[in-house]
Amino acid sequence: MSCARGGGGAHPPPPGTGRARRGGVGGSGGGGAAGGFPRGAPTACGVSQPTLSVQLRKLEEELGVVLIDRAASRPVLTPTGQRVVERARTVLAEAEAIRVIAKEAAGATTELRLGVFPTLGPYLLPHVLPNVGERFPNLRLLLTEERTHQLVTMLHSGGLDAALIAVPVDDPHMEVRPLFREEFVLATPTGHPLADGPAAGLKDTPPTPPARVAEHELLVLDEGHCLGGQVQWWAAEHRVRLRKDYRATSLETMRHMIASGGGLSLLPAMTVLPPVPPTPGLVLRRP
Repeated sequence: MSCARGGGGAHPPPPGTGRARRGGVGGSGGGGAAGGFPRGAPTACGVSQPTLSVQLRKLEEELGVVLIDRAASRPVLTPTGQRVVERARTVLAEAEAIRVIAKEAAGATTELRLGVFPTLGPYLLPHVLPNVGERFPNLRLLLTEERTHQLVTMLHSGGLDAALIAVPVDDPHMEVRPLFREEFVLATPTGHPLADGPAAGLKDTPPTPPARVAEHELLVLDEGHCLGGQVQWWAAEHRVRLRKDYRATSLETMRHMIASGGGLSLLPAMTVLPPVPPTPGLVLRRP
Protein backbone atom coordinates (compact mmCIF):
# COMPACT_ATOMS: atom_id res chain seq x y z
CA MET A 1 0.00 0.00 0.00
CA SER A 2 1.21 3.57 -0.52
CA CYS A 3 0.54 7.22 0.22
CA ALA A 4 -0.22 9.87 -2.41
CA ARG A 5 -0.50 13.68 -2.37
CA GLY A 6 -0.28 16.36 -5.04
CA GLY A 7 3.18 15.78 -6.47
CA GLY A 8 5.14 12.86 -7.91
CA GLY A 9 3.53 9.89 -9.60
CA ALA A 10 3.41 6.18 -8.94
CA HIS A 11 5.23 3.53 -10.89
CA PRO A 12 3.92 0.12 -11.97
CA PRO A 13 4.92 -2.80 -9.75
CA PRO A 14 7.70 -5.02 -11.09
CA PRO A 15 6.53 -8.25 -12.71
CA GLY A 16 6.63 -11.35 -10.58
CA THR A 17 4.70 -14.40 -9.49
CA GLY A 18 2.26 -13.74 -6.69
CA ARG A 19 2.60 -9.98 -7.12
CA ALA A 20 0.86 -8.08 -4.37
CA ARG A 21 -1.94 -5.66 -4.88
CA ARG A 22 -0.81 -2.28 -3.64
CA GLY A 23 -2.59 0.73 -2.36
CA GLY A 24 -1.82 4.10 -0.95
CA VAL A 25 -2.90 7.19 0.80
CA GLY A 26 -3.52 9.83 -1.80
CA GLY A 27 -3.92 13.53 -1.41
CA SER A 28 -4.30 16.29 -3.94
CA GLY A 29 -3.36 19.89 -3.57
CA GLY A 30 -6.56 20.86 -5.42
CA GLY A 31 -7.15 22.27 -8.89
CA GLY A 32 -7.85 20.71 -12.25
CA ALA A 33 -6.08 17.84 -13.90
CA ALA A 34 -3.67 17.74 -16.84
CA GLY A 35 -3.42 21.52 -17.10
CA GLY A 36 -7.14 22.11 -17.58
CA PHE A 37 -9.86 23.64 -15.42
CA PRO A 38 -12.79 21.78 -13.86
CA ARG A 39 -16.22 23.19 -14.68
CA GLY A 40 -16.87 23.84 -11.01
CA ALA A 41 -13.77 26.02 -10.53
CA PRO A 42 -15.69 29.30 -9.92
CA THR A 43 -18.00 27.59 -7.43
CA ALA A 44 -15.05 26.01 -5.65
CA CYS A 45 -13.44 29.46 -5.37
CA GLY A 46 -16.68 31.03 -4.15
CA VAL A 47 -16.86 33.54 -7.02
CA SER A 48 -18.57 33.92 -10.40
CA GLN A 49 -16.90 32.97 -13.67
CA PRO A 50 -16.31 36.62 -14.73
CA THR A 51 -14.79 37.44 -11.34
CA LEU A 52 -12.47 34.45 -11.53
CA SER A 53 -11.34 35.46 -15.03
CA VAL A 54 -10.57 39.02 -13.87
CA GLN A 55 -8.58 37.75 -10.89
CA LEU A 56 -6.55 35.43 -13.09
CA ARG A 57 -5.73 38.27 -15.50
CA LYS A 58 -4.64 40.45 -12.59
CA LEU A 59 -2.36 37.67 -11.38
CA GLU A 60 -0.83 37.36 -14.85
CA GLU A 61 -0.23 41.13 -14.94
CA GLU A 62 1.39 41.07 -11.51
CA LEU A 63 3.70 38.17 -12.42
CA GLY A 64 4.38 39.41 -15.95
CA VAL A 65 3.70 36.02 -17.53
CA VAL A 66 0.85 34.24 -19.30
CA LEU A 67 -0.57 31.47 -17.11
CA ILE A 68 -3.53 30.40 -19.26
CA ASP A 69 -3.72 29.62 -22.96
CA ARG A 70 -7.08 31.12 -23.92
CA ALA A 71 -6.66 30.42 -27.63
CA ALA A 72 -7.40 26.73 -27.15
CA SER A 73 -10.96 25.40 -27.48
CA ARG A 74 -10.87 24.91 -23.71
CA PRO A 75 -8.63 27.12 -21.53
CA VAL A 76 -5.53 25.24 -20.39
CA LEU A 77 -2.49 26.14 -18.34
CA THR A 78 0.67 27.18 -20.14
CA PRO A 79 3.90 25.39 -19.14
CA THR A 80 4.67 28.34 -16.85
CA GLY A 81 1.14 28.20 -15.48
CA GLN A 82 1.55 24.51 -14.66
CA ARG A 83 4.74 25.23 -12.71
CA VAL A 84 3.03 28.05 -10.82
CA VAL A 85 0.05 25.86 -9.97
CA GLU A 86 2.28 23.06 -8.67
CA ARG A 87 4.12 25.50 -6.41
CA ALA A 88 0.83 27.05 -5.29
CA ARG A 89 -0.48 23.63 -4.30
CA THR A 90 2.58 23.10 -2.14
CA VAL A 91 2.13 26.51 -0.50
CA LEU A 92 -1.55 25.86 0.22
CA ALA A 93 -0.76 22.43 1.67
CA GLU A 94 1.89 23.94 3.96
CA ALA A 95 -0.50 26.69 5.02
CA GLU A 96 -3.09 24.07 5.92
CA ALA A 97 -0.45 22.16 7.87
CA ILE A 98 0.19 25.30 9.95
CA ARG A 99 -3.53 25.59 10.70
CA VAL A 100 -3.57 21.96 11.84
CA ILE A 101 -0.62 22.58 14.18
CA ALA A 102 -2.42 25.57 15.68
CA LYS A 103 -5.63 23.58 16.15
CA GLU A 104 -3.76 20.73 17.83
CA ALA A 105 -1.99 23.15 20.17
CA ALA A 106 -5.34 24.65 21.12
CA GLY A 107 -6.89 21.22 21.67
CA ALA A 108 -9.36 21.71 18.83
CA THR A 109 -10.71 18.82 16.78
CA THR A 110 -9.17 18.32 13.33
CA GLU A 111 -11.14 16.62 10.55
CA LEU A 112 -9.52 14.29 8.04
CA ARG A 113 -11.66 13.23 5.08
CA LEU A 114 -10.23 9.85 4.15
CA GLY A 115 -11.30 7.65 1.24
CA VAL A 116 -10.75 3.91 0.94
CA PHE A 117 -11.57 1.40 -1.79
CA PRO A 118 -14.13 -1.31 -0.89
CA THR A 119 -11.89 -4.37 -1.29
CA LEU A 120 -9.55 -2.97 1.39
CA GLY A 121 -11.57 -0.97 3.91
CA PRO A 122 -13.45 -3.78 5.71
CA TYR A 123 -10.22 -5.73 6.25
CA LEU A 124 -7.72 -2.97 7.09
CA LEU A 125 -9.68 -0.32 8.99
CA PRO A 126 -10.68 -2.49 11.99
CA HIS A 127 -6.95 -2.95 12.72
CA VAL A 128 -6.03 0.71 12.18
CA LEU A 129 -8.85 2.82 13.57
CA PRO A 130 -8.43 1.93 17.29
CA ASN A 131 -4.75 2.96 17.18
CA VAL A 132 -5.61 6.16 15.33
CA GLY A 133 -8.08 7.11 18.06
CA GLU A 134 -5.50 6.48 20.78
CA ARG A 135 -2.64 8.35 19.10
CA PHE A 136 -4.70 11.26 17.76
CA PRO A 137 -7.56 11.90 20.21
CA ASN A 138 -8.37 15.27 18.60
CA LEU A 139 -8.67 13.81 15.11
CA ARG A 140 -12.12 13.27 13.64
CA LEU A 141 -11.91 10.79 10.79
CA LEU A 142 -14.59 11.06 8.09
CA LEU A 143 -14.54 7.92 5.92
CA THR A 144 -15.74 7.48 2.34
CA GLU A 145 -15.75 4.12 0.53
CA GLU A 146 -15.55 4.26 -3.26
CA ARG A 147 -13.65 2.62 -6.10
CA THR A 148 -10.17 3.95 -6.79
CA HIS A 149 -11.03 6.03 -9.87
CA GLN A 150 -13.81 7.79 -7.95
CA LEU A 151 -11.49 8.45 -5.00
CA VAL A 152 -8.96 10.08 -7.33
CA THR A 153 -11.71 12.29 -8.77
CA MET A 154 -12.78 13.32 -5.26
CA LEU A 155 -9.17 14.14 -4.35
CA HIS A 156 -8.88 16.47 -7.33
CA SER A 157 -12.18 18.18 -6.59
CA GLY A 158 -11.29 18.75 -2.95
CA GLY A 159 -13.88 16.31 -1.63
CA LEU A 160 -11.20 14.28 0.16
CA ASP A 161 -8.00 15.15 2.00
CA ALA A 162 -6.40 11.76 1.42
CA ALA A 163 -7.29 8.28 0.24
CA LEU A 164 -6.14 4.70 0.55
CA ILE A 165 -5.85 3.73 -3.09
CA ALA A 166 -4.53 0.88 -5.18
CA VAL A 167 -1.44 1.75 -7.19
CA PRO A 168 -0.11 2.31 -9.76
CA VAL A 169 -2.07 5.50 -10.44
CA ASP A 170 -0.79 7.36 -13.49
CA ASP A 171 -1.48 10.91 -12.33
CA PRO A 172 1.22 13.62 -12.28
CA HIS A 173 -0.76 15.58 -9.68
CA MET A 174 -0.68 12.75 -7.15
CA GLU A 175 2.15 12.30 -4.69
CA VAL A 176 2.25 8.60 -3.79
CA ARG A 177 3.96 7.19 -0.70
CA PRO A 178 4.12 3.39 -0.26
CA LEU A 179 2.53 2.06 2.92
CA PHE A 180 2.65 -1.70 2.50
CA ARG A 181 2.70 -4.53 0.00
CA GLU A 182 0.06 -7.26 0.20
CA GLU A 183 0.57 -10.67 -1.33
CA PHE A 184 -1.99 -12.63 -3.29
CA VAL A 185 -3.00 -16.13 -2.24
CA LEU A 186 -4.47 -18.73 -4.56
CA ALA A 187 -7.92 -19.76 -3.33
CA THR A 188 -9.49 -23.02 -4.54
CA PRO A 189 -12.36 -25.24 -3.35
CA THR A 190 -11.69 -28.38 -1.36
CA GLY A 191 -10.92 -31.29 -3.68
CA HIS A 192 -9.63 -29.12 -6.51
CA PRO A 193 -6.53 -30.46 -8.31
CA LEU A 194 -4.53 -27.43 -7.17
CA ALA A 195 -5.54 -28.07 -3.55
CA ASP A 196 -3.63 -31.35 -3.37
CA GLY A 197 -0.82 -32.02 -0.92
CA PRO A 198 -0.69 -32.01 2.87
CA ALA A 199 -2.84 -29.58 4.84
CA ALA A 200 0.15 -27.54 6.01
CA GLY A 201 0.25 -23.87 6.84
CA LEU A 202 0.32 -21.47 3.92
CA LYS A 203 3.97 -20.55 4.54
CA ASP A 204 4.96 -24.21 4.59
CA THR A 205 3.42 -25.09 1.24
CA PRO A 206 5.47 -24.69 -1.96
CA PRO A 207 4.32 -22.08 -4.49
CA THR A 208 1.92 -23.30 -7.16
CA PRO A 209 3.59 -22.89 -10.59
CA PRO A 210 1.70 -20.48 -12.89
CA ALA A 211 1.76 -23.21 -15.54
CA ARG A 212 -0.48 -25.35 -13.31
CA VAL A 213 -2.81 -22.43 -12.63
CA ALA A 214 -2.98 -21.90 -16.41
CA GLU A 215 -4.69 -25.28 -16.73
CA HIS A 216 -7.78 -23.65 -15.20
CA GLU A 217 -9.75 -20.40 -15.52
CA LEU A 218 -9.67 -17.67 -12.88
CA LEU A 219 -12.68 -15.87 -11.45
CA VAL A 220 -12.33 -12.07 -11.37
CA LEU A 221 -14.17 -9.15 -9.86
CA ASP A 222 -16.51 -6.99 -11.91
CA GLU A 223 -15.14 -4.19 -14.10
CA GLY A 224 -14.14 -1.10 -12.14
CA HIS A 225 -12.61 -2.92 -9.17
CA CYS A 226 -8.87 -2.26 -9.02
CA LEU A 227 -8.32 -5.76 -7.64
CA GLY A 228 -10.00 -7.26 -10.69
CA GLY A 229 -7.63 -5.32 -12.91
CA GLN A 230 -4.59 -6.58 -11.00
CA VAL A 231 -5.73 -10.20 -11.25
CA GLN A 232 -6.22 -9.70 -14.98
CA TRP A 233 -2.70 -8.22 -15.22
CA TRP A 234 -1.25 -11.27 -13.44
CA ALA A 235 -3.27 -13.63 -15.62
CA ALA A 236 -2.10 -11.94 -18.81
CA GLU A 237 1.53 -12.08 -17.66
CA HIS A 238 1.30 -15.82 -16.99
CA ARG A 239 -1.09 -16.68 -19.85
CA VAL A 240 -3.87 -17.75 -17.52
CA ARG A 241 -7.42 -17.66 -18.86
CA LEU A 242 -10.26 -15.78 -17.15
CA ARG A 243 -13.84 -16.94 -16.62
CA LYS A 244 -16.05 -14.93 -18.97
CA ASP A 245 -19.41 -16.25 -17.80
CA TYR A 246 -19.22 -14.85 -14.26
CA ARG A 247 -17.90 -11.66 -12.62
CA ALA A 248 -18.14 -11.28 -8.84
CA THR A 249 -19.37 -7.97 -7.44
CA SER A 250 -17.54 -8.24 -4.10
CA LEU A 251 -14.78 -10.19 -2.37
CA GLU A 252 -17.30 -11.84 -0.06
CA THR A 253 -19.26 -13.14 -3.06
CA MET A 254 -16.01 -14.30 -4.68
CA ARG A 255 -14.86 -16.15 -1.57
CA HIS A 256 -18.13 -18.04 -1.11
CA MET A 257 -18.35 -18.75 -4.85
CA ILE A 258 -14.93 -20.44 -4.70
CA ALA A 259 -15.74 -22.36 -1.49
CA SER A 260 -18.90 -23.74 -3.08
CA GLY A 261 -16.89 -25.19 -5.99
CA GLY A 262 -17.52 -22.39 -8.49
CA GLY A 263 -13.90 -21.85 -9.49
CA LEU A 264 -10.62 -20.42 -8.23
CA SER A 265 -8.95 -17.03 -8.06
CA LEU A 266 -6.26 -14.89 -6.51
CA LEU A 267 -7.37 -13.10 -3.33
CA PRO A 268 -5.55 -10.52 -1.19
CA ALA A 269 -4.00 -12.24 1.83
CA MET A 270 -5.62 -9.80 4.26
CA THR A 271 -9.10 -10.92 3.18
CA VAL A 272 -8.67 -14.64 3.92
CA LEU A 273 -5.93 -15.05 6.54
CA PRO A 274 -6.32 -14.63 10.35
CA PRO A 275 -7.85 -12.77 12.05
CA VAL A 276 -10.46 -13.27 9.29
CA PRO A 277 -12.38 -16.46 10.24
CA PRO A 278 -11.67 -19.40 7.91
CA THR A 279 -14.22 -20.13 5.20
CA PRO A 280 -15.34 -23.79 5.14
CA GLY A 281 -14.50 -25.40 1.82
CA LEU A 282 -11.80 -22.82 0.92
CA VAL A 283 -8.20 -24.01 0.43
CA LEU A 284 -5.36 -21.47 0.26
CA ARG A 285 -2.09 -21.93 -1.58
CA ARG A 286 0.85 -19.70 -2.52
CA PRO A 287 0.74 -18.65 -6.20
